[in-house]
Amino acid sequence: DLKSHKFSDELDLLAISDEEFDYFYNGEKYGYKLKSTGKVVIPCKYNSFSNFHNGYAEVEINGKIGIIDKRGNEIIPIKYHNIQPFREGLTIVSTRSKIKKEGWVDSWQYKYGVLNSTGQEIVAPKYEDANSFSEGLAAVEQNGEWGYIDKHGEMIIPCKYEDAYPFISGIARVKTEEGYKYINKKDDSIQINLIAQLLLDLLFCYRKILLCIFIGLLSLIVKIHNYLEYVGKESRRGCSTYLSQRATDARNRDRNLSKDMNRN
Repeated sequence: DLKSHKFSDELDLLAISDEEFDYFYNGEKYGYKLKSTGKVVIPCKYNSFSNFHNGYAEVEINGKIGIIDKRGNEIIPIKYHNIQPFREGLTIVSTRSKIKKEGWVDSWQYKYGVLNSTGQEIVAPKYEDANSFSEGLAAVEQNGEWGYIDKHGEMIIPCKYEDAYPFISGIARVKTEEGYKYINKKDDSIQINLIAQLLLDLLFCYRKILLCIFIGLLSLIVKIHNYLEYVGKESRRGCSTYLSQRATDARNRDRNLSKDMNRN
């Protein structure tokens, strides 16, 4: 029973379900409390937040995001511009820094790196772009050219291609000056028949687009859910205030009526 449970040990928080954690707003920042008791477990210090999922939540402070656990510990430090979904136990993160200003428009420089599930930097942000891991390798861009790194951050295939796609069944699509071709994980060119090439072309061409659409829709759904939850809480609070006021007004009318009857 959460209402009678005393949280003397912060480890107890890890055993509580994600749904039991509720956000609250102090007028400036967001924090987390327990729904059943109202006990504050993480103070208000975040500019934006997400609900807990599998024990973790994404939070933002002054434009930087990170990942916290149910104790409020930073699993991934709050210093990144973006954190991609974990794939194969690793995530691609990016930082952003202002490099110059062109008229009224700021110009930004983005750097990409790799973190494991404990927040350890496998590769510090240094690449110009990076894709999620697939079959143990991730495509990265350096000096305008693409190659592949492994889960230890070692360069397996040098950055020499104009574009590079994730590996699927041991084959990846890359772009050279002569056009597109397929390679294996040893960087050997793969010869395939025309029908297989057409199918692979469709698969690789649309995979990035579908992935971007999926991530965009997922982000939109989370934002809508958080907004509706916030509106629902505000509506319930407003409704409660309204009903309380109605009850007060009714009591005042009864009191006044009673006084009038006594006078008569």
